[in-house]
Amino acid sequence: MASANITQNYRNLKPSRQAITQITDVAAYLAARLPATYAATSSSINHVLQRFPEFEPVTMLDIGAGPGTASFAAFEQFPSLQNFILMDDNVPFLSAAQQLLQIAPTILARAKIINADITKWTDFTKSDFVIAAYALVELPLSHQIHLLHNLWQACTGVLLIVEPGTPKAYQSLMSLRQQLIDTGAYVLAPCIGHGACPLMNNDWCHFSQRLARTRIHMQAKGANVPFEDEKYSYLAVSRTQVGTSSSRILAPPQMGKACVELKICTQNGLENRFITSRDKPGFKKARKLNWGDTV
Repeated sequence: MASANITQNYRNLKPSRQAITQITDVAAYLAARLPATYAATSSSINHVLQRFPEFEPVTMLDIGAGPGTASFAAFEQFPSLQNFILMDDNVPFLSAAQQLLQIAPTILARAKIINADITKWTDFTKSDFVIAAYALVELPLSHQIHLLHNLWQACTGVLLIVEPGTPKAYQSLMSLRQQLIDTGAYVLAPCIGHGACPLMNNDWCHFSQRLARTRIHMQAKGANVPFEDEKYSYLAVSRTQVGTSSSRILAPPQMGKACVELKICTQNGLENRFITSRDKPGFKKARKLNWGDTV
């Protein structure tokens, strides 16, 4: 029942974190939602690394940390990380994070956990890498703007925001993106540049990460398919300008026997690109491309 409520709230775009009030709710969340949020956050971090391979953060601030999902995902991809701070106002979530950290590698086990209302906290510790994963969009817009200002002030390297792949989340990220650009941030991903988003007519920028379901995951979701595709949106900005980005694929490539069609965001706007089998090297490469890749 608890996992069904959490999943239903998420699908109906209701604040899912408010459903976490006791440890049984956390257990349901760990089974039903954590695998997907971990997969989406890991994929977003990977996109940051593709754009900024020289980035080697030592300190990390995990905002709205929940059970520590983003910290575990970052630890897997950044061997340079040495210090973690996890902040959340949800006590059951933080209790779960504490238990998970106790069995984690030593560096993670030393993480500092802070129980605080992130919308009211102003003295964030300066950190190389700041992540807010599935934490901002559920807040009122005024709280989002205020919190983003404080997070950017605390960020000395890269700020990454990960949210559900919904039109609402996309619109919020676009507003936050402009706020960050106005304060001097350099957009890393997924955007190709700092211009206006070219998407129109109820389209929105989002991506998908497929993950395998364990038996417990399938039972919690009431599912009979051994995988799921987590749709997510994200925004990564940096204090450092990292050159010009390549074009990015914004939808699943359409694969045909004689042609691959790609929906691409470029420096000049949106483009539908067709690679035919007559271009043998290009066609072979295009057939290996995925949604979200740069080209």
